Amino acid sequence: MDERDYIMLHYIYEEKNITRAAERLYTSQPSLTYRIQQIEKNLGIQVLVRNGKSLEFTPEGEYLASFARQMLGHLRNFHDHLANIKSQVQGTLRIASTSITARYYLPKVLKEFSTMYPHIHINVDTGKSGDVIQALENEEVHVGIVRGEFDWPEQKHLISRENICLIAKEEIDLSLLPQMHRIFHRSSKSTHKTKHYDTMSEKILTWWNERFSTPPIFSMQVGSYEACKEMVINGLGYAIIPRNFIKPDDDLYVQELVLKNGEVLYRNSWLLFRESCLELLFVRKFVEYIQSLPCHQDMPVHQ
Repeated sequence: MDERDYIMLHYIYEEKNITRAAERLYTSQPSLTYRIQQIEKNLGIQVLVRNGKSLEFTPEGEYLASFARQMLGHLRNFHDHLANIKSQVQGTLRIASTSITARYYLPKVLKEFSTMYPHIHINVDTGKSGDVIQALENEEVHVGIVRGEFDWPEQKHLISRENICLIAKEEIDLSLLPQMHRIFHRSSKSTHKTKHYDTMSEKILTWWNERFSTPPIFSMQVGSYEACKEMVINGLGYAIIPRNFIKPDDDLYVQELVLKNGEVLYRNSWLLFRESCLELLFVRKFVEYIQSLPCHQDMPVHQ
């Protein structure tokens, strides 16, 4: 077995589907099936079984997939440290980022960094903040970018701060909010082991309780801030969302939330990394570059 076999097994384990794994490997389903059969023959085991339409790993296959993931990790470290031995700043920088940050923050940052260090190759995986934390915990990436507060035990650096705003179709009397319908953003539950502190929800609740003695009327619960905004644009209620989801041409009433003590409500975005990763010159250069940039206040998502 070689590195390509390890990657193949890892993709099949992730997808539980030969066709989708073949697409990720830019090969055909028959070729992948043939290679699995060769591995089974050489090792004298059965790797996969079909259970109706689903694909499952046998106990031997589970062990083989786990071994493949470990070997891929060893190979990544091997290539990283080999590149670090050379005097030239080069290597493959692996970044995990929230989708929003990857879309609106990283492109300009990576363009400038790549100009400075053209021999550093960059891989970016995107997902929710919990996915980013999981990738960091599994040492699948060198650095991660998350939105919100996490109990990350190692190094972190603040990269942006965005205000939390109330939006409505038209200007409203805030004293009437308890009588109005609110579009509520429902956060997906985190399954990773690193604790997530939902300080945004806590601060919004504090802001509300300072002003009102009755709870808000939640008329809708949606899974994204974009959906919240669209509901508001169509006159279905008000919402409280981070400012970076608001475009100038949305033509909405926007009110920043401020506590009575003058504290402005905001959400932070962080660069997370392990101290040990700074031993790799190309990782250290990226972290130092990000640290040299000013913290983005109300980072504009839409230009």
